[in-house]
Amino acid sequence: MSHAGGRISSLISSLAGNRRPLALGHPRVLLNRVGLLCLGLLVGRLWAGTFSAGLDREVVEAGGSAILVLDFVNFGNVEAPPPPAVPGADVQYAGASTQSQILIVNGQTTRQTTIRHQYAITPKSVGTLTIPPISLNVGGQLVTSPAMQLTVAKGQELSDFAQLKLLTPTNTLYVGQPFAARIQFWFRQSPTQVGAPQLSTDGFVGGRPVKPLNIKAPASAGDWAAAEYPVLFTPARAGTLPIGPAELETIFPVGGRRGDFLSDFFGNREQRRFKLQSASNTIVVVEPPLAGRPAGFQGAIGRYIMRMGATPTNVAVGDPITVKIGVQGTGGLDGLTLPELPANSGFRVYPGTNGVQWRDAMTFVGSKVFEVVVVPERADLKEISFPPLVSFDPEKQEYVVTQGNSIALTVRPGATNQATPSVVPEYAAAGVATNEAPALARLQPLPAGVDRPAKTAARAWTQRPWYWTTLLLPLVGVAGWAGSSTWLRRRADDPAARQRAAAAERLRAANARLQHARGREFLEALDHVIAERISRVTGDPATAGHRGDWEAALSARGLADEDAERLRRLWSALETRRFAPGPAATADADEAALRAEGDAVLASLAQLEGRA
Repeated sequence: MSHAGGRISSLISSLAGNRRPLALGHPRVLLNRVGLLCLGLLVGRLWAGTFSAGLDREVVEAGGSAILVLDFVNFGNVEAPPPPAVPGADVQYAGASTQSQILIVNGQTTRQTTIRHQYAITPKSVGTLTIPPISLNVGGQLVTSPAMQLTVAKGQELSDFAQLKLLTPTNTLYVGQPFAARIQFWFRQSPTQVGAPQLSTDGFVGGRPVKPLNIKAPASAGDWAAAEYPVLFTPARAGTLPIGPAELETIFPVGGRRGDFLSDFFGNREQRRFKLQSASNTIVVVEPPLAGRPAGFQGAIGRYIMRMGATPTNVAVGDPITVKIGVQGTGGLDGLTLPELPANSGFRVYPGTNGVQWRDAMTFVGSKVFEVVVVPERADLKEISFPPLVSFDPEKQEYVVTQGNSIALTVRPGATNQATPSVVPEYAAAGVATNEAPALARLQPLPAGVDRPAKTAARAWTQRPWYWTTLLLPLVGVAGWAGSSTWLRRRADDPAARQRAAAAERLRAANARLQHARGREFLEALDHVIAERISRVTGDPATAGHRGDWEAALSARGLADEDAERLRRLWSALETRRFAPGPAATADADEAALRAEGDAVLASLAQLEGRA
C-alpha cells in the first residue's frame, strides 16, 4: 500500500473504531460511508500535488515589469521550467523560494511544501499583453495554467518629471575671457541619488569649481525645483566652438503612488536609474582686435589696477629682494601673467608664487598676488618698477594700460662673490641628481671562532605557521568571495565608479593626443593631461580649475613643495604661450623643455595618485 493509502486507512480505522458491525442498509452505515468518502477525497486532495500560476499585478507601466508566479505544491523538488514565450515581452527568470506548512486534520498531521518559481515579464510596448497557457509535465503529471492578460499602460515620460538644461552666453566672447556655463537640473520629485554632471568641451580651459546653487525639494507633486551647477571656462582659441551636451545620472523612485503611505513607509518603490542629457550649444569666440593693440599685450582680458611692494629696500649688490605685485579687478585672473622686466633692467628675476582670491566668483571679481625674488646687479640702481600691464576690456571693447607704482631702493656695492638666492630656477634638467646616494653598509661575516646561535627547540604543531594557515585559509576564501561579489555588485550600480572609468578613458585619450601634438595644440593637450591627472588625485571633475583650490588640495594630499613649485612654473609657462596673440609657435628647444618639465610634473602626480 502506498504512503497516502496508509494514511487514509488509519483515518478510516480511527473513525470506525472497534464497534460491532451493523447491517449493510443501516442508516448509520450509510452515513459513515459518505463521511469516509468525503474525508478520503479531502485527504487525497491535500496529499496530491497541485499547480497554480498567477501575476503579481494586472496593470504595469511601460518600462516596468510584472512577476509571473508558478507554485508547485507537494511535487517534491521541482526544477525551474524554462521561461515561457510571451509575444511582445522579454521574460527572465527571477529566482525561486520554498515554503513549508503543517496541516492537522482530525488529529492527523500532514506537511505541505510549496516550490515557487518567479519570472520577470517586461513588456516592449503599450497595450494588452497575453500570457499563453503554460503546460508542464511534473513528476509524470500534466499540469496546465490558464491564459492570463497584462495591461501595459503608458508610463510617465522622463521629461515629465526631470530635465537637464545647459545655459551658456549668447554674445561673442574673446580668447581668454572667462565665462560661466550653467547646468540646471530640474525635477518634480526628489531623486534618491544624483551624480556629478559631466560636460563635453573642446577648445575651452576648465575654470574653478563652484558649489551647486538653488538646491531645494519640490513642495508637492507637480512643483518644479532646480539644482544649478555653474562651471567656469575660458576659451583657448577663436572660432565657433561647440559646448555640450551636459549629462547627469540620477536614481528616482518609481512605481506605486507618490505619497502613498505603505509605499513610502516600507520603502518598496522601485529605484530606477536615469541618464539625463541636455542639448548642445555653440559659442562664438574671436581674437582681441589688432587695431590699437599696445606692444605689451600678452592676452590679458579684463580691467585691472596694479600695486607693488618690496622688502628689504636697503640692500647690497647681489642681495635678494622679495617683490609682491598685487593685481585687482574683473576678468581672467586665473590666466593672468606678470609683465617681465627688460633684459637691461639691472635685476636678475627668479620666479616665485602666485595665488588668486575671489570676491565674487560668478562675476570674476578678485585679486591676484605675484611674489618674485629680484637680485640687483649694479650699485647705481635707484628704484624698481615693472612694465605696465596691458589688457583688453571686453565690455568697453578697448585696450587698457595699467602702470604700477615704482619702489625706491638703496643699493650698496657688495662683495665680489655673492651667494645665489635659494630659489627654484625656471627650468631644471629632468632626471638629474643633485646629491650622490650614500654607500650602503655591507653585511660582514662572523669572525672565525664565534659560535653561531643554536637552533631553536622543536615547537608544538599547533604553534607552527602552516597549522593556522591551513585552518584559516578556507574561511578567508569564503569571506573574500562574499565580499568581492558584494563589492562588484555595488560597483556596477555606483555612478562614481563609472565616472572614474570614464575619467581614466579620457586620460588615456589625452595622453595619446599629447604624444603627437605640436604648437598650440601641444600646449592645450599638455594642460588637458595635467588637469585630468589632478582630477584623478583630488576626485574633482576634470572640468574644474587646476589653480587655487586644486593647489591646496594637492598640498593637503602630500605634494612636495618642490613639485608644487614646478607645477606652478609649468602652469605659468603654458598660460604665457597659450594666451599670447598669434599662432603661439614654440621653438623646438622650448617645446622640448616644456615636455621634459611636463613629464616630471606628471610623474610626481602619478606618485601622489598611487599614495592616495
